[in-house]
Order: sequence, then structure tokens, then C-alpha cells
Amino acid sequence: MSLPFLFVQGTFSGNYFTDQGSTLVDGQPMPGPDKHHVRLYRGELHDIVPLKEFNPQEHLNRDALYLYNVTNIQLHPGNKQYIQEKIVYDFEQVVIKDARVKDSWEINGKTYGIVEGTFLGKIKVPSNAPEPTEPPTPAPEPCEPERPPVISRLSGCLSKLWDILKWLLLFLLLLLLLKKCNPSGCNLGLNNCRDCQEELARLRKQIDSINSDNTMGCSQAAKSGGRGITEKKHILGNQSGRVIVQYDMESVPDKLEVFYEGSLVASSSAVQGNVKGFVGGKNAAGCCGALSFDFQYNKEDYCMVRVTGGSSDTKWKYTLFCPK
Repeated sequence: MSLPFLFVQGTFSGNYFTDQGSTLVDGQPMPGPDKHHVRLYRGELHDIVPLKEFNPQEHLNRDALYLYNVTNIQLHPGNKQYIQEKIVYDFEQVVIKDARVKDSWEINGKTYGIVEGTFLGKIKVPSNAPEPTEPPTPAPEPCEPERPPVISRLSGCLSKLWDILKWLLLFLLLLLLLKKCNPSGCNLGLNNCRDCQEELARLRKQIDSINSDNTMGCSQAAKSGGRGITEKKHILGNQSGRVIVQYDMESVPDKLEVFYEGSLVASSSAVQGNVKGFVGGKNAAGCCGALSFDFQYNKEDYCMVRVTGGSSDTKWKYTLFCPK
């Protein structure tokens, strides 16, 4: 079937292949025909408009594709009915302006795809050209996103459930502790918690004693307080053990006593040669020595050391060591 015109323009969509090994991106301009040997082997032309003349050089730019001997281009009837039915033609010369890749895939080291653009060309003859020997594989259809495996979904749910259970267990543990502290109910006030009150009282007492001038830690040396009675508190802690007290009463006799929870646990009265409990000076007990007692922790974590000075010019010192 012959046409009343030789040159034509229309909207083009067709298949191509090149010697390029890597696929192209949708919307990417087509590569140059010389660089990658681009070949069109099938296409369709819509919205056909006859042209009086066709000079390819006038339509070339960096986004244009210029080809020779293009086959298998099917012309579709348009609104103006320049042609009466679909017919396939070959073209001697073709320019595809604003050529853009629509789709692309790779087969055996060549790139196949679909190109779109504005088609201008010179008709040759009706086409009898065969299809290419390597027909392209159609582009894969988009697949539905894979759902995660059932086990994976269940593990995610179990992880969230375990987080909830952990917080619930912590809450129940807190209620249990409060119940133990207050048998009459889960009252959050400390006034009804006997054990808590005793612990607070013990802490307050210990803090008060530490702030006092006559309170010392164990393994600290205590020096003379002069004539009369000098008492010092020594913090022992809650670890039971044997306590040793080393003393030096120098040239004036003095008496030393140790008390724990009101009971006398060690005294210089037990030293041989003392005079009414006084040691030091010229009496047979001598100036220096050591006392000891077994500390069994009960309620109080300290002991009291009392030194009775013999005269106004007396000097003495002692060291009470921590329980071991």
C-alpha cells in the first residue's frame, strides 16, 4: 500500500538493542548510535503528521538519535486519518528527538529495551524484515513485596510480649517488697515500716556519731585527754573478729577500759602488776602493753573506750585495731 506522502512525524515507542553490556536507567537519554551500535527492530508510530520535507541535520541535538535503514515501524491511523489502516513500513533515515529509555534489560552481553520520543523519518517501502534472531526477554513485572516468614513475625511479637512481661514482673517484685516491709498492707509510707524505721534510726545514729568529736574509726591512734575521764567511740563495722588495743601510759599511771553495748569487754585491771586498774609509771604493770577482746556484732557497730587519767600532767596514747 502506497502513501500520499514520503516524510512523516509522530509519537514513537519501539524496541532497540545495543552492544552495551550494562542496562540503562528509565528516563536516561539513549547512547549515541556509533558508540554502542543502537538498532531499532520494532516500533509503533502514533499521532502521525505528514511533512513536506525532511532534513535530518535540522533536528539533531545531544538528545536525538539518528539512524539509517530502520525496519518494522507500524503506522497507526490518527484523528486526521492520513492513513486508513495499520501498516508496517521501513524508513531510509530516522531522527528520534528527545529519545528516552522507557525500560531496559540485558541478554547475553547486549542491552535490550524500549525507547520513546518524537519520530521524524523518510519512508522507504513496506517492511518484510524478519525479527531479530535474539528476541528480548520482556522486562520483569514488579512483584509484590515478600512478606516476612511466619517465624520471623512471631519472633517480633514474642519480643514485644517479653518486654511487657519484664515490666510486669518488676512491678510485682516491688509490691512484694513493700508487702514484706509492711505486713498490714501495701502502704507506701515509711511510718508503718518497722524494719525501715529501725534502719533509718541506725543510720541517723551512725551519722550523728561520726559528726561527734569523740568518734573515731578503728586503727586510729587516740592521744591523751589529760586528767579525769576521757571517752572515745570507735566504729568497728558489722564484721565480727578479734580486736586488739595497744596502749602506752608513759610515766604517769592511767586506767583503760573497753565497753560494747554497755558491757565491759577489756580492761587494764586484768594486766598483772596494776594498781587498782592503773598501769604505767613505776608500778609493776609497766607503761605499755596490749588488751584484746572478741567482737561479736549484734546491734551496735561501735565500742566505747574510757581512759581515766591519774593526774593533771598525765600523757597517754592507744590504738584500737579493726576486728580481724
